[in-house]
Amino acid sequence: MLKWIDDLYTGPGIEDAMEVIQAVNNGEQEEERYLITLPTNPANLMDFFKADALKNPHVYELCPAIIGVAVSKEEAMELSKQILMECYEKTGGFHIKDFIENR
Repeated sequence: MLKWIDDLYTGPGIEDAMEVIQAVNNGEQEEERYLITLPTNPANLMDFFKADALKNPHVYELCPAIIGVAVSKEEAMELSKQILMECYEKTGGFHIKDFIENR
């Protein structure tokens, strides 16, 4: 089962976050969606990838907590920037995992 944060970040193209969560959890990838996650590599601040990558069992099994969803790569980049700026404004740093866990 995928792990989603409670107060999920969503891009402006996402109308209903719960609908997206259910669709992704059920493997229904009718639309292009990007997921923003905590990093799998400690050198990264965050990761993002197309939701349909979860069809690969290895990707699904290793997927870290999902912190945001967007409808395009560009929107995912902007949403990532928004998360980074919020983290920096509130903590003075870029420790995304700590920021998300203590929000």
